[in-house]
Order: sequence, then C-alpha cells, then structure tokens
Amino acid sequence: MPERPELRSDLEEFGAPPQLIAELTADDEPDEPKIFDVWLPNGPVLRAFLAVRGQFRYAGMGGPIGFDACAVDVVLNRREMALEPDQFAALLEMGEAAAVELNRRDADA
Repeated sequence: MPERPELRSDLEEFGAPPQLIAELTADDEPDEPKIFDVWLPNGPVLRAFLAVRGQFRYAGMGGPIGFDACAVDVVLNRREMALEPDQFAALLEMGEAAAVELNRRDADA
C-alpha cells in the first residue's frame, strides 16, 4: 500500500495506537492491498460508516458518545446514500461501538 498521509493523520486524530498506524500505513506490500470480505447485506452500512466517520457527538469534556444522528442524516442525504431504517439503526450502533473503543484507547494512553 502506498504511503497515505491523510490516512495517517486520520488515524492519529482518532487516537489509534502508533503500532496500528505504522501497520496500516506501511509501504511493505505496494502491489498487494489488504483485502477482506464484507457480507453483501453489510455493504451499505459500511459505506455509510466510512462516509460519516467524522460525525461524532461529544459530551462535555469527555470523548465521543456516538454519532450525531442529525449530522449523519445530513451527510447521507447530501451524498445521496439511502439507508433502510434498520440499516440506519445499525450505523448508529456502529458509531456507539466505535466511541467505546476510542474512549477505551484514550483511557489506556
């Protein structure tokens, strides 16, 4: 994977550990990207998650508590990405899970 400074800065902003940042941004396999399977029904939610990954809501001086549902709705509408109600709920659940992980990493630092 070629060096991607925007990926590195995003990972640093989200508090990823240095070891993970180095692993994900390493240029050791330029011709063989890391590929993983996503079950077809999960594709729209994953694409939506990647589109709204910066739309977290924060509580007080703490870390993120999950996605800001209103901001997520605006981003998805502007990008013309339609989700079914159960997919939107799954997206918000993914945001909550990501917030838990981000907060755990902040606590460990």
